[in-house]
Amino acid sequence: MKLKNDLPVVEIDGDSVIVFAPDEANAFRGMLRSNPTAKFIIDCLSEDTDEEGILRKLQEEFDGDEAEMREDIAMVIDNLRKAGAFEE
Repeated sequence: MKLKNDLPVVEIDGDSVIVFAPDEANAFRGMLRSNPTAKFIIDCLSEDTDEEGILRKLQEEFDGDEAEMREDIAMVIDNLRKAGAFEE
């Protein structure tokens, strides 16, 4: 999975924000704001990857519980999928 190329990810006051413009193919319009962990996951999704690949990168970068990392990854991916952010 990979984020759509035309989705701008911008930083506002230290938070990463994905901006969704009006689009006939996508019902979601607005912004998704993320914390540092979600930003890291979003950055991983700029390249074609899967949940296991993201988990490995998270484990290389951060100390933490694997189960919590998996939950974070699943939550971010679910929110992005609902917003139509993926090339699938």
